[in-house]
Amino acid sequence: MAKISVKQDSASKTWYVYRDDDSNITRPIGVNLDLLAVPRPASATLTAQAPAPPPPLVNTPLFVLEAPRAGQIRLTINPGVWSGFDGSEYRQSVCNQFDSFLAQSAGFEGAQLLPGGANVIRRELAQRLPATFAESLYFHYGFFRKAGDDPQAYVDLQPGMRLRMDSAASQFIPPSLAGQDFDPLLNGYVAGGQSYFNITETAAADGSPRIGFDAFLGASLLPRAKPNRGGASGLADLAGNSHRYVRLCYPAALPSADAPGRVGSSQSITLLGADTPAALSTATQQYYQRGSVDASNEVSVAFFRGRAILIPEIPCLLNDTLVYVPLGTTYRQLLQRFVQAPRIPSVQLDAVFPFQRYFSVLKIDDEHAHLRVEQTPVDFVEVRTAGAIDCFDLPVLAVDQIKFRIS
Repeated sequence: MAKISVKQDSASKTWYVYRDDDSNITRPIGVNLDLLAVPRPASATLTAQAPAPPPPLVNTPLFVLEAPRAGQIRLTINPGVWSGFDGSEYRQSVCNQFDSFLAQSAGFEGAQLLPGGANVIRRELAQRLPATFAESLYFHYGFFRKAGDDPQAYVDLQPGMRLRMDSAASQFIPPSLAGQDFDPLLNGYVAGGQSYFNITETAAADGSPRIGFDAFLGASLLPRAKPNRGGASGLADLAGNSHRYVRLCYPAALPSADAPGRVGSSQSITLLGADTPAALSTATQQYYQRGSVDASNEVSVAFFRGRAILIPEIPCLLNDTLVYVPLGTTYRQLLQRFVQAPRIPSVQLDAVFPFQRYFSVLKIDDEHAHLRVEQTPVDFVEVRTAGAIDCFDLPVLAVDQIKFRIS
């Protein structure tokens, strides 16, 4: 049984999370995936009896993807992923290789990999890589944040998420109605309602997955909203356009509630849709470098008119009850619904232990021709050492089932 542990790097004092069964740093970690791979023919043979293995499909210093035989893909994670903790939220070299490896892997879909195979590879990597708390969200969801002179914050939407939209309505009160109490600041944005969009997965004609915003509208041909230039109003403007990748980008600032608003993506939370990792990366760079994105057949751009706030939420099971929490919610924040969890090392949290986390993996049982979900329990390490209370800043993942006793 694998166990999740949270540890503090002795040199940099960085907190990171890792799987105990992958903690052997002296040799690479190998993972066999059943993705119906078709290996490329060897270019030469060593002997008549021993053909040379085909070269790797993707080869980076940290990650290697091979197709050693028909019906099998082998993913190798090299020990270098255990180094580089320096106190920063992201190890840029690891993140860059992670992105490059996934982009190159996606290029083999339809040939060596089945459509959607890169998504499976991402899941395996995200579950196995030792990661800072910020990297854990990056590897699973592409959630990246950066402060400073060039602030950025974006996240990749995935099936199973729920997108919450908190909207604002524009209020206008003419002077004739307000009389002597009229003040120009009476006019502006006021709090509106909430909407929820369920992120779903559909399939293109070639079998590749696509991100959708509603199962029914994704399956229906009608209705389809006509294009708009001033901004979307709701689900109707999202349902008819699906892509392999959809990224939610946050601007550095929103218009003031006293302002009339602004048309365009530069000061609006924006949804970027793309069919390849390269196109998505280019669109993201355009958004943060100039505030606008070149829409094309491969890239779509959508933003909501007004001061809409979009928050991705992920499902988890809390004592066998389905709950949605905003992406980035930590164990501390979840616990604080039930018990105080202050940052005081001497405080014991016996009332809420033990934790359990589960990895949920979908298995296909060929013999009995049915699907089953295999849930492997993973113990959340019980921390009692002085100064280790910050381990509760570990973020919750959508795969988590969290159980604790209440007495």
